Amino acid sequence: MKESPMFFFNPTVSKEQILKKLGSLNEDFVTPIRHELEHLLGHEGTITRQHLEQLIREVRQVEEIITPIHSLYLTEQLILHKRVMLAETHRRHQSIAKMALGGSGVELDIVTSLEEGKQLLRERNYDVLCANAELLRLIPYARRHYPEIKSVFMTSQPAQCYYPVLQQFPSISNIVTRHEEDRTYYLKNILTTVSKLITGDVFGIDKYLDWGADIRVSSVTHSDQRDDLIDEMGGFLRRLGVRKIFKIRAEMVAEEFLMNAIYDAPVNEDGTARYNHLPRTSPVQLIPEERAVFRYACDGFLLAVAVEDPFGSFSKEIALNYLESCYTGRAGSLNQNKGGAGLGLYQVMQMCDLFAINVAPGERTEMVAIFNIDPNYTKTTSSFHYFNRD
Repeated sequence: MKESPMFFFNPTVSKEQILKKLGSLNEDFVTPIRHELEHLLGHEGTITRQHLEQLIREVRQVEEIITPIHSLYLTEQLILHKRVMLAETHRRHQSIAKMALGGSGVELDIVTSLEEGKQLLRERNYDVLCANAELLRLIPYARRHYPEIKSVFMTSQPAQCYYPVLQQFPSISNIVTRHEEDRTYYLKNILTTVSKLITGDVFGIDKYLDWGADIRVSSVTHSDQRDDLIDEMGGFLRRLGVRKIFKIRAEMVAEEFLMNAIYDAPVNEDGTARYNHLPRTSPVQLIPEERAVFRYACDGFLLAVAVEDPFGSFSKEIALNYLESCYTGRAGSLNQNKGGAGLGLYQVMQMCDLFAINVAPGERTEMVAIFNIDPNYTKTTSSFHYFNRD
């Protein structure tokens, strides 16, 4: 099944792109539907249920294409005049944040010390607070005084450096590590992060891709599907001309995500796991309320792979504990009495450029891997995002 791409606020989307999409909508859907209706009007006595069902499907496709355009307007209006505080001590990061958010309509204040931040928090109400490691103490201070404020820890440090810091601040639920060397990617990350927090919609690979990317989606119902789903994705990437190395990495990440959604994610009401004690060769049939969703897409520069499960049990603590065990040479130590090796998160981090985990506690977890497939891009370190829709 094909999922119509959803648009998330992106200043690079041009009027030309929108008009091109509207032209395609008219040519591919509206005109054929009109012709079909005219044909049916002349053959009223032969209208069948099949004809009507086909028309309904086509109308729904039109709705799916129009919805992103409407979402553009709604998102722009939603973030307009929202107030964002950036607690940042490094001038380069301040400059990039100004550039990223300058055209978005948000009101940005930058502070460089704890006292300056506390003073502004006493004087004004903020919708979002972004803080680096040096000013991280502003987040618990802000949340005590303004429980509704959305906050995120932003860092350029590698995982083995920032997870000990985060363990000291259990109330911080959103994490974004930044691409220090890639200015363009960094700009997009800041805008995506702030927009996610303001709108409260943290899910979806569309937020990392340019509008119009062809997002493919499949339901995951059984462990035996994995090979077929991955083969379908491989064929899709091959037809797009994606280089073999990225195709292989995407397939490996997809396998890890699917294994997690099938064996590790399902839990009972008391939080106990249902299937993760099983060897990964044991077949598992997911009942309807356990089924996951597999998505992938490519916009020519970025390739995205994601799997979403309906449980929302992957907490920040679990993520940090797994990352710590991997970066301290204890990979697999947390998976005793489980069927998996416990190396998955570490391997995903090594293979992709951005690994994001989006969670609505008790509702759903989405794991996203982003690969920069630009031939001029040189990978250095991987970014990690964790968003908790609390």
